[in-house]
Amino acid sequence: MRALPLRLRQLLARRELSSLIWLVLEKLLQLAFSAISVGLIARTLGVHAFGEFQYALALLFLFSAISLMAGSETVAPQLAASNDPASRKRLLGSVFVLRLLVGLLASISMMVWTVAAEPDSRQPLLFILAASLLVAEPFNTLRLIREVSQNTRVITAVRLVISCLKLICIAALYFLDASVTWFILIYSAEYFAIAAWYVYAIRDDGPPWRWHACQEYMTWVLSRGFVVWVGVLALVLIQRLDRVVLETRLSAALYGQYTAAFGLIDSGWFFGPVAIAALAPSLVYRRESATHKASPLFIPALIMLGLILTAGVNLFAPLFIPLIYGPAFDPAIGIIRLGSLILIPGFAALSLDAILIRAGLHYAVTIKWLAGLATAASILLLDLPLSWKQGPLAIGAAYSISFVIGTLLLYYSRVTSQEAAAP
Repeated sequence: MRALPLRLRQLLARRELSSLIWLVLEKLLQLAFSAISVGLIARTLGVHAFGEFQYALALLFLFSAISLMAGSETVAPQLAASNDPASRKRLLGSVFVLRLLVGLLASISMMVWTVAAEPDSRQPLLFILAASLLVAEPFNTLRLIREVSQNTRVITAVRLVISCLKLICIAALYFLDASVTWFILIYSAEYFAIAAWYVYAIRDDGPPWRWHACQEYMTWVLSRGFVVWVGVLALVLIQRLDRVVLETRLSAALYGQYTAAFGLIDSGWFFGPVAIAALAPSLVYRRESATHKASPLFIPALIMLGLILTAGVNLFAPLFIPLIYGPAFDPAIGIIRLGSLILIPGFAALSLDAILIRAGLHYAVTIKWLAGLATAASILLLDLPLSWKQGPLAIGAAYSISFVIGTLLLYYSRVTSQEAAAP
């Protein structure tokens, strides 16, 4: 460490950079293990059954949006500003109880949809995945504690161990030539294992059963969280509407190729929230300046991350697509190359959420994502001769519109505030 230049040592000592490194490492581990796991699953199931597997995960992602009503976007700024242990326990208890309730609602909603709209062959898969909604978000409250305090090493350790165990189970199923149901069962069990480990390892504010929910905080979180949640729900729909719509338009083989490509793009997308979780506490939530504005480096840093990921995907897609999925999935190379371009406007639009919430403009988050959803739906519902290209076109346009609308709302709010403050 002493051999490093002084400036570099100073940078590495910053909590936000240390947190970013650990969270990025966690995401890299998740991506690497997921790529190997998904490759084994694809080779076991084949293109058609793998499309069924990815469809089930896409539906899980859609219904998981219900459980985000008390999301980190709303809670993190408040938690970062709170230093009183009793107040923190009341806030955490209120968030935990709300997340349990909305997680139950999400699980029941997914089961009702499964019975009402899905064929009998898919129902066992979706019932198994619906159970994971009971624990995923509630116990991520423990993860949020470490993200806000920018002490995230344990999160990476949990991911490493659980991913290793998951890969061992999937490899065993691969050699046994197991059915899709067994792979779905492993994916659902992963959520329960991570929740249990978080309870064991993260005790900064005590275990969840020692937190205390209170009406004041529950009302506050629900009132502000609901506004932002509508926007988050719109974002989730933007990211999954293409797979729901194109499932009826593309052949089974082409749909399997499309979902394989966008499954990897989804993994790349989650580097955006990781970077925001690591950087926002210092650059946005706790930042003090004459204008109380976020650091001017925040949004460019997220855009640069999108550019780096897009360049990496385009450069290495011919190598990792056959390696992960096998030669039968070579057509996915062209899909992932074009589709990865959505990460650039996507990260720009996502980074704006933290700034809008810090400014108290919760409504603006919802407006910008609803505008993006309307754009995506308008493009996807058109009968255009674009085949799978209609998907990334709709998502990229949605992200771009969302960023523009959010920027305009932020600018309008600041101009209005300056005019009101002028003598």
